[in-house]
Amino acid sequence: MPQHFYRFGAVGAIGFVVDASAFTLLQSAWHAPHLARLGAFLVAVATTFILNRRYTFKARAKSRPLVYLAGQTVSLIVNMSVFSLVIWNPVWLPWQYYVGLTLGSIAAMFINYELSRRYAFV
Repeated sequence: MPQHFYRFGAVGAIGFVVDASAFTLLQSAWHAPHLARLGAFLVAVATTFILNRRYTFKARAKSRPLVYLAGQTVSLIVNMSVFSLVIWNPVWLPWQYYVGLTLGSIAAMFINYELSRRYAFV
């Protein structure tokens, strides 16, 4: 694996903490998990774009924030699908939202990496 894949993973871990924290705050305020998930997504995308531009792909000549957002939105479809499947499971557990967040993030990570590497940071 290329070195920037590991840096991308480390930035993704930070993004996950930001995402889960923002989700927790928004969910407690709005009591609407899908809306809170979208709000947290925007916060996490901004955070990971800045960190990926600065650390992961710093050797690349150009970064394209709108292309990054578009790629993140594509992977959000995967992420939200997994999240929705987990939280709509008939067995309700207090930590079920976070299982959905985690599994959705893992499922989307590889799509995010390829789209970022190929199109957003050139």
